[in-house]
Amino acid sequence: MVLKFPILTSPISRRSDFLDEFQNIVDSDFKELIVISPFVDVFIIENILRRCIFKDRKMLIATRYGSTSLSATQRKDIDKAIDVIVQYESKDIKLPEKVRWIRNEKLHAKFIIKDWETVLFGSQNITQFGGLRGNYELGARIDGSEYVEKLRPFVEDIKRGAKRKPFYPR
Repeated sequence: MVLKFPILTSPISRRSDFLDEFQNIVDSDFKELIVISPFVDVFIIENILRRCIFKDRKMLIATRYGSTSLSATQRKDIDKAIDVIVQYESKDIKLPEKVRWIRNEKLHAKFIIKDWETVLFGSQNITQFGGLRGNYELGARIDGSEYVEKLRPFVEDIKRGAKRKPFYPR
């Protein structure tokens, strides 16, 4: 196991180690990426999709989308993210087989799993500006499948708690 800690985000220094680590994961040669966060913005979705197009890569996104606790701005941004996914389908007709979305109103956890070997987690929502607009955030990265695999029942719980089964956004 390799642990990278602390992963910091600071609005004063305009630094986001979390987003840098996230970008490193997205840029790597992954087969499956699971993104769990109450809120995920269009910039993050598009960033991942660029790496999935025409490749054998899968993505599962779980958000609170649909929750009454989301602001109008958050809902609008998530709608934009869904629109981007649908637009990318015109470039890769197999995209509906690769991208799944879950809506779980109780979701508060924030983490990314890459191929069940790496997990990046912390307090930061997975947005381009998360933390840089005023929050100090803390996270960690664990590389080691024996530890990351322990999250599988938790992810299954999130799926079971969803309003409906994973779907392709249209």
